[in-house]
Amino acid sequence: MRLRASALPVLLTWPALWGVPLGHGLEPPIQSREIDSMSIAITFDACPTSSKAIGFDRAVFDTLTREQVPATIFVSGRWVDQHPEAMAELASSPLIEFGDHSYDHPHMRALPPAQMELQVDRTEATLARYGRRGVAFRPPYGEWSQGVLEVLQRKQIPVVLWDVVSGDPSDKISAKGIVRNVMARTRPGSIIVFHINGRGWRTADALPTVIAQLRERGEDRVFGAQGSGVDDDES
Repeated sequence: MRLRASALPVLLTWPALWGVPLGHGLEPPIQSREIDSMSIAITFDACPTSSKAIGFDRAVFDTLTREQVPATIFVSGRWVDQHPEAMAELASSPLIEFGDHSYDHPHMRALPPAQMELQVDRTEATLARYGRRGVAFRPPYGEWSQGVLEVLQRKQIPVVLWDVVSGDPSDKISAKGIVRNVMARTRPGSIIVFHINGRGWRTADALPTVIAQLRERGEDRVFGAQGSGVDDDES
């Protein structure tokens, strides 16, 4: 269920994670949304690096489809280029919206502005081939700077992080551990991060239980992760 932005005012937190002083008029990354209803955002990263392609966790997508759960997938352009069949299938699903996760997952803060823009633009070009666009930008590694925010603000793309880490990239965490992480930390308005690129070792095993337990708690409504309402009128 996609809720209208007017019903979901955005909570703009000021994370001290990187100790970045923000310039006048810059909006900080969105980590969650301040809402009264029991709604959450389920998001996934699909992000190979410049040297490792990884893959596609089809079982995760099958669960989302079977349970009719909307999700935002933050893709790197390189992942899209290397997974055309999976991308075509994802892009055809009305449950899936996409976010921009850079092209090849660099440390964005270390790049000059022109290279930051190129990372965003290359991924937007790959999404456009499937008739889609990034509703938000998620910086690789969750790293951001004033320069990153300035580039994205000029492009009118909100920057979205998360407030609930599933822990699924660790090969030491069990499916039960992922469920515990998510259920202990999720609150109304939370943005949860998983992986759908094969990097989540137990994501497919944990996701059905996560969805069931969220529904039992009444958190059965899912909003788009972008926080700006840019595609609320399209759904």
